[in-house]
Amino acid sequence: MAHDGQCASAGITTVLDSLSLHGRKEGLDRKEALGPMIAGMDAAQADGALRAEHLLHLRCEVTNPELLALLEPHADNPRLMLLSVMDHTPGQRQTANVEALETRMVAAGRSEAEIGEMLAKRHAGRDPGVAQSNRRSVVAFAREYGVPICAHDDATLEHVEEAHDDGCVIAEFPVTLEAALKSKAYGMAICMGGPNFVRGASHSGNLSARECAEHDVLDILASDYVPSPCCAPPSC
Repeated sequence: MAHDGQCASAGITTVLDSLSLHGRKEGLDRKEALGPMIAGMDAAQADGALRAEHLLHLRCEVTNPELLALLEPHADNPRLMLLSVMDHTPGQRQTANVEALETRMVAAGRSEAEIGEMLAKRHAGRDPGVAQSNRRSVVAFAREYGVPICAHDDATLEHVEEAHDDGCVIAEFPVTLEAALKSKAYGMAICMGGPNFVRGASHSGNLSARECAEHDVLDILASDYVPSPCCAPPSC
């Protein structure tokens, strides 16, 4: 309800609630919470308790061995409007440079032990061996049920070629300008985060949303979990 209020206050009338199909965060087991969260969203929408219209965006972590078991039960949900194919394994895409990630953690005051624990958590429950088969299954699911699909954190031309072959229509948070330009050339809409645009830089040291705008390859600003930047002036 608080999130709905934040969205409405930021002038957002239609929300794609993004739910990750992998892992734990701050003690929350997403696998166990997924069903109750979606049921709660459905009930709140049906009861007229929400000020914005809430639709569903499922973020498909391709290294999760349980991905398809989490995705398939929601095939007939009429509010399912978007899928993303993602790989947040340290060393891949957004965090290709693990040393730089560790440096940012040190700058944030993390100890060596804390950094090791955080990286271990990011690796937990992942199986890189299922990534390609899971990706193919998600793409097949999207085609069967007519759900648009996003590429996520594409960094190389090879990533973009794969996304194009898969029929992705949105390039969500490309991490290099090279990937953004190629995605745009293939007709994908480029989506970057509102906080990135307002701040003037990516929090992870990757592509700036403003740089995308300067090269005329910025089509969508997403709230990226923080609705207020969508109506905030950029910082200088």
